[in-house]
Amino acid sequence: MIGPLNSLHLNDGARLIPEILQILSNKHFESLKTFHIVSPDFVDDEELFKGLLSKSKNLKKLTLDGSISTWSRISSGGFYSNFEGTNLTYLNISRCSKLPPNFYDQVINTCRKLKTFKALSSNLKTENAASILNSLQNLEYLDFANFILDSINFKFLRVGPVRDINDNGLGWSLFGNIENAILETYVL
Repeated sequence: MIGPLNSLHLNDGARLIPEILQILSNKHFESLKTFHIVSPDFVDDEELFKGLLSKSKNLKKLTLDGSISTWSRISSGGFYSNFEGTNLTYLNISRCSKLPPNFYDQVINTCRKLKTFKALSSNLKTENAASILNSLQNLEYLDFANFILDSINFKFLRVGPVRDINDNGLGWSLFGNIENAILETYVL
Protein backbone atom coordinates (compact mmCIF):
# COMPACT_ATOMS: atom_id res chain seq x y z
CA MET A 1 0.00 0.00 0.00
CA ILE A 2 1.28 3.45 -0.92
CA GLY A 3 1.38 6.03 1.87
CA PRO A 4 0.67 9.73 1.45
CA LEU A 5 2.32 11.13 -1.67
CA ASN A 6 4.37 14.30 -1.42
CA SER A 7 5.57 14.30 -5.02
CA LEU A 8 4.43 12.68 -8.27
CA HIS A 9 6.45 12.88 -11.50
CA LEU A 10 5.06 11.58 -14.80
CA ASN A 11 7.50 12.04 -17.66
CA ASP A 12 7.73 11.44 -21.40
CA GLY A 13 5.25 8.83 -22.43
CA ALA A 14 3.51 8.24 -19.11
CA ARG A 15 0.03 6.84 -19.57
CA LEU A 16 -2.66 7.50 -17.02
CA ILE A 17 -5.96 5.82 -17.56
CA PRO A 18 -9.06 7.15 -15.76
CA GLU A 19 -9.11 4.23 -13.30
CA ILE A 20 -5.56 5.00 -12.11
CA LEU A 21 -6.35 8.71 -11.88
CA GLN A 22 -9.38 7.89 -9.75
CA ILE A 23 -7.36 5.73 -7.34
CA LEU A 24 -4.68 8.40 -7.04
CA SER A 25 -7.15 11.21 -6.48
CA ASN A 26 -9.21 9.29 -3.90
CA LYS A 27 -6.31 8.17 -1.73
CA HIS A 28 -3.18 10.19 -2.30
CA PHE A 29 -3.62 13.70 -3.57
CA GLU A 30 -4.58 15.61 -0.44
CA SER A 31 -0.97 15.42 0.74
CA LEU A 32 0.62 16.11 -2.66
CA LYS A 33 2.99 19.10 -2.70
CA THR A 34 4.65 18.58 -6.11
CA PHE A 35 3.01 17.37 -9.31
CA HIS A 36 5.21 17.21 -12.40
CA ILE A 37 3.83 15.98 -15.71
CA VAL A 38 5.82 16.30 -18.95
CA SER A 39 4.70 15.19 -22.42
CA PRO A 40 2.49 12.28 -21.47
CA ASP A 41 1.15 9.93 -24.12
CA PHE A 42 -2.30 9.92 -22.62
CA VAL A 43 -3.77 11.98 -19.85
CA ASP A 44 -7.41 12.97 -19.86
CA ASP A 45 -7.29 16.71 -19.15
CA GLU A 46 -10.76 16.73 -17.65
CA GLU A 47 -9.91 13.89 -15.28
CA LEU A 48 -6.63 15.56 -14.41
CA PHE A 49 -8.24 18.82 -13.37
CA LYS A 50 -11.56 17.70 -11.98
CA GLY A 51 -10.17 14.63 -10.25
CA LEU A 52 -6.56 15.04 -9.24
CA LEU A 53 -5.94 18.74 -8.93
CA SER A 54 -9.25 19.56 -7.27
CA LYS A 55 -8.10 17.38 -4.35
CA SER A 56 -4.55 18.76 -4.21
CA LYS A 57 -5.15 21.59 -1.75
CA ASN A 58 -1.54 21.58 -0.50
CA LEU A 59 0.09 21.70 -3.94
CA LYS A 60 3.04 24.10 -4.08
CA LYS A 61 4.77 23.08 -7.33
CA LEU A 62 2.93 22.28 -10.55
CA THR A 63 4.55 21.43 -13.89
CA LEU A 64 2.32 20.78 -16.91
CA ASP A 65 5.02 20.99 -19.57
CA GLY A 66 3.54 20.11 -22.96
CA SER A 67 0.70 18.31 -21.27
CA ILE A 68 -2.51 20.15 -21.79
CA SER A 69 -4.50 20.19 -25.00
CA THR A 70 -8.03 21.07 -23.94
CA TRP A 71 -7.54 23.89 -21.43
CA SER A 72 -10.14 26.14 -23.02
CA ARG A 73 -12.86 23.53 -22.52
CA ILE A 74 -12.14 22.79 -18.87
CA SER A 75 -10.74 25.97 -17.39
CA SER A 76 -13.37 28.40 -18.61
CA GLY A 77 -15.16 28.14 -15.26
CA GLY A 78 -12.10 29.10 -13.21
CA PHE A 79 -8.39 28.49 -12.88
CA TYR A 80 -7.89 24.76 -13.41
CA SER A 81 -11.62 24.26 -13.17
CA ASN A 82 -11.92 23.14 -9.51
CA PHE A 83 -8.30 23.71 -8.52
CA GLU A 84 -7.72 26.84 -6.49
CA GLY A 85 -3.94 27.05 -6.84
CA THR A 86 -3.67 29.51 -3.99
CA ASN A 87 -0.65 27.76 -2.42
CA LEU A 88 1.38 27.47 -5.63
CA THR A 89 4.86 28.95 -5.50
CA TYR A 90 6.06 27.28 -8.73
CA LEU A 91 4.11 26.95 -12.00
CA ASN A 92 5.49 25.63 -15.30
CA ILE A 93 3.08 25.68 -18.25
CA SER A 94 5.74 25.46 -20.96
CA ARG A 95 4.58 24.15 -24.35
CA CYS A 96 0.91 24.39 -23.33
CA SER A 97 -0.22 26.07 -26.51
CA LYS A 98 -3.99 25.96 -26.22
CA LEU A 99 -4.54 28.02 -23.11
CA PRO A 100 -7.76 30.05 -23.03
CA PRO A 101 -7.51 33.84 -23.39
CA ASN A 102 -8.26 34.45 -19.69
CA PHE A 103 -5.75 31.91 -18.35
CA TYR A 104 -3.02 34.40 -17.42
CA ASP A 105 -5.52 36.69 -15.68
CA GLN A 106 -6.63 33.73 -13.62
CA VAL A 107 -3.02 32.89 -12.70
CA ILE A 108 -2.53 36.49 -11.57
CA ASN A 109 -5.73 36.50 -9.52
CA THR A 110 -5.29 33.04 -7.99
CA CYS A 111 -1.58 32.28 -7.61
CA ARG A 112 -0.49 35.31 -5.59
CA LYS A 113 2.34 33.34 -3.92
CA LEU A 114 4.11 32.42 -7.18
CA LYS A 115 7.88 32.77 -7.00
CA THR A 116 8.69 30.87 -10.22
CA PHE A 117 6.66 31.05 -13.42
CA LYS A 118 7.74 29.28 -16.62
CA ALA A 119 5.79 29.73 -19.85
CA LEU A 120 8.29 28.72 -22.54
CA SER A 121 6.74 28.33 -26.00
CA SER A 122 3.23 28.89 -24.71
CA ASN A 123 0.70 31.33 -26.11
CA LEU A 124 1.78 34.18 -23.86
CA LYS A 125 0.91 37.60 -25.28
CA THR A 126 2.60 40.93 -24.64
CA GLU A 127 -0.21 42.24 -22.46
CA ASN A 128 -0.08 39.02 -20.40
CA ALA A 129 3.66 39.43 -19.82
CA ALA A 130 3.16 43.01 -18.66
CA SER A 131 0.34 42.00 -16.31
CA ILE A 132 2.40 39.17 -14.85
CA LEU A 133 5.38 41.44 -14.23
CA ASN A 134 3.15 44.09 -12.65
CA SER A 135 0.94 41.84 -10.55
CA LEU A 136 2.88 38.89 -9.16
CA GLN A 137 4.73 40.65 -6.36
CA ASN A 138 6.54 37.55 -5.04
CA LEU A 139 7.91 36.54 -8.43
CA GLU A 140 11.64 35.76 -8.34
CA TYR A 141 12.07 33.79 -11.58
CA LEU A 142 10.25 34.32 -14.86
CA ASP A 143 11.00 32.26 -17.96
CA PHE A 144 9.12 33.03 -21.16
CA ALA A 145 11.65 31.88 -23.74
CA ASN A 146 10.51 31.68 -27.37
CA PHE A 147 7.98 34.43 -26.78
CA ILE A 148 7.76 37.35 -29.21
CA LEU A 149 7.00 40.72 -27.68
CA ASP A 150 4.90 43.23 -29.53
CA SER A 151 5.78 46.82 -28.83
CA ILE A 152 5.18 47.66 -25.20
CA ASN A 153 6.29 50.52 -23.02
CA PHE A 154 8.16 48.90 -20.17
CA LYS A 155 8.82 52.30 -18.60
CA PHE A 156 5.73 52.08 -16.44
CA LEU A 157 6.11 48.54 -15.17
CA ARG A 158 6.41 48.20 -11.42
CA VAL A 159 8.29 44.97 -10.93
CA GLY A 160 8.66 43.26 -7.58
CA PRO A 161 11.65 41.15 -6.56
CA VAL A 162 12.17 39.41 -9.93
CA ARG A 163 15.73 38.12 -9.79
CA ASP A 164 15.95 36.06 -12.97
CA ILE A 165 14.38 36.57 -16.38
CA ASN A 166 15.00 34.23 -19.29
CA ASP A 167 13.52 35.50 -22.52
CA ASN A 168 15.80 33.63 -24.95
CA GLY A 169 16.37 36.39 -27.44
CA LEU A 170 14.68 39.54 -26.18
CA GLY A 171 17.02 42.47 -25.98
CA TRP A 172 18.02 44.03 -22.67
CA SER A 173 16.90 47.41 -24.01
CA LEU A 174 13.30 46.24 -23.67
CA PHE A 175 13.83 45.80 -19.97
CA GLY A 176 16.09 48.80 -19.44
CA ASN A 177 13.24 50.97 -18.19
CA ILE A 178 11.73 48.58 -15.68
CA GLU A 179 11.54 50.40 -12.38
CA ASN A 180 12.34 48.71 -9.08
CA ALA A 181 13.59 45.47 -10.64
CA ILE A 182 16.29 43.55 -8.82
CA LEU A 183 17.76 41.38 -11.55
CA GLU A 184 20.59 39.07 -10.61
CA THR A 185 20.45 36.94 -13.75
CA TYR A 186 19.29 37.80 -17.22
CA VAL A 187 19.65 35.10 -19.87
CA LEU A 188 19.68 36.07 -23.53
